[in-house]
Amino acid sequence: MSLETKERDLYSRFGMPKKDTIKNKKTLDSEILADVKFKPLDLRGYNNEKKNKIPNISAWKKWLGFLVTVVFVVSVLTGSFYLWKALNSSGVNVDINVEEEVVRIGVPFKVSITVANETGRVINNAKIAITLPDNLVLLDGDSAQKIISRDIGDIGVAVVIRESVDLVAVSGEKTLQDLEATVFYESGSISSTYEAYGRSSIVLEDAVIEIDIETPKKVFSGERFDTIIRYSNNSGIEVEDVEIELLTPNAFNIESVLPKKDDNSLIWKFDKIIDSEGELTVVGSMVLPAESFFDLTVKVSAVLRGKKYVILEKSTSLSIEASPLSLSMHLNDKDDYVAKLGDLLNYTLVYENNTNIGLRDVIITTRLNGDMFNYNTLKSNGFFNFSKKEIVWNASSKNDLALIKPGESGTVSFSINALDAYPITRLNDKNFNLLVESSIESPTVPENVAANMTTSIADLTTKVAGKAEVDVKVLFRDANSGFVNSGNLPLKVDTPTQFTVHMIIKNYSTDISNVKLKSSLAPGVKWTGNVKSTISSSPIFNERTGEIEWHIGNVVATKGVISDPIEAIFQVEVVPSLTNVSNYVLIVRDTEISAVDNFTSLELFNKHKAVDSSLTDDPTVNITDGKVGQ
Repeated sequence: MSLETKERDLYSRFGMPKKDTIKNKKTLDSEILADVKFKPLDLRGYNNEKKNKIPNISAWKKWLGFLVTVVFVVSVLTGSFYLWKALNSSGVNVDINVEEEVVRIGVPFKVSITVANETGRVINNAKIAITLPDNLVLLDGDSAQKIISRDIGDIGVAVVIRESVDLVAVSGEKTLQDLEATVFYESGSISSTYEAYGRSSIVLEDAVIEIDIETPKKVFSGERFDTIIRYSNNSGIEVEDVEIELLTPNAFNIESVLPKKDDNSLIWKFDKIIDSEGELTVVGSMVLPAESFFDLTVKVSAVLRGKKYVILEKSTSLSIEASPLSLSMHLNDKDDYVAKLGDLLNYTLVYENNTNIGLRDVIITTRLNGDMFNYNTLKSNGFFNFSKKEIVWNASSKNDLALIKPGESGTVSFSINALDAYPITRLNDKNFNLLVESSIESPTVPENVAANMTTSIADLTTKVAGKAEVDVKVLFRDANSGFVNSGNLPLKVDTPTQFTVHMIIKNYSTDISNVKLKSSLAPGVKWTGNVKSTISSSPIFNERTGEIEWHIGNVVATKGVISDPIEAIFQVEVVPSLTNVSNYVLIVRDTEISAVDNFTSLELFNKHKAVDSSLTDDPTVNITDGKVGQ
């Protein structure tokens, strides 16, 4: 076989073309490429998708440009308006002048206000308002008035208007005070009100009458002390009809006054004071607890143009030192005990001699004050004066009071019950307190103490907590409720009978808040959905748990005692079972009321016992009708 024949045989066996039929690579590639049909790439969908994802920048630019334009136009218009208004008001000048170079407290002075129209046009309906600081008052008018208004009217071109007021300074020594004046007016055809301002500062010097108060800074309770009032007028200005008054607390005890007066008042009157000085002395005492403070105030007044003005007030503060004979008081071993109705109140008074000498013939006196004490229950080894409500202990009732040695201490005590009921007869009978005022005294006085006796006091005020109650009633015949109850009475097994339940709330002596009521229905008792109340909220029933809740909120004192109570009414249905035969059926379980006492901050709780079908509050049924029969 020839070589060519073998070659053809091999090519045919493997399905290959004959050698001479194989095309060169270029020819094959061109034929392959020719068979492939190329299509142009469609980018429209892609472009649309990109458009959806990319914000429309040109639209935003349009909106932003519009917004900027609006803001610019509004700003220009607003600025132009205020500029035009300022230009129109710039020609109105307001000046304030004080005639006196030095203004003294208590001396009248004149203030002039000039308004000059330099706008080049007539201004209309002008008004002036002068604002005074607290230290200055208006003469010939209401001294409490702090804004003085005057109608000026129309002011012509280049016209100057002058207004004046008479004032007097009543306080503020060595201070700078500002006077302000505002002119309101109209100009031109535009009905707009313009304003022009003026301001001036005034330096206040010392008062025309000067006062100095001399007292000790600390005194013992009951100790005599001097209050020296020195007055002077060295201004060269005459002040007429002067009164100097010493104001003291109510507990201040006056022992003597110099110069002597015909009455017991602490007011000294002078026809006039000029280029003179003087001294007033008051000897007195204060009985107060240790570490307390009190003020003494000197008030000077004078008549100016027929009217009395206070031209100076000056005060000093004093403190009460711990007494050589101290006294303290406790109730039921507490300092902040809150009493309740019927409480047993055990009072303990503790005394101590803080001096280095013995104190003889000591007497302790306690006075009870309050409508909530049950005086018939008082127990004490002291002498009780019922008419004065006083208990007195001395050496006859406690031997140790004959002489209390230096550093020695002791106690006396008494007990009394609070009343079982609040004495409420009026709407404002509320917030009751138990007040106990005690004092201890001895005629022995330590050296360097200016007092007739050694004394000390102690007071204790105890708040009485309030009380809230809930009353629960079940009725069968209850036409007044507006609900019609159906069913059998006496009750029968498997036969439904309806009742109305009334929940009535009373509040006694204090305002209360966060008032809540909680109860539940007994098994076999259904809630019909008929409910109403005398306030905006009503009881809410939880069908899953059978619980009843009523959120009431705030209740004022004496609600339900003097005024009508808060009340809710709802209807229930009872279906007795065989186990109830010959017995009463339980309808409403225990009902609880809770609240916060606004007077004592205590939480108040109360409870009404469960109510059954005995219907004790329904006068139309017999007590046996509530028992279940077959």
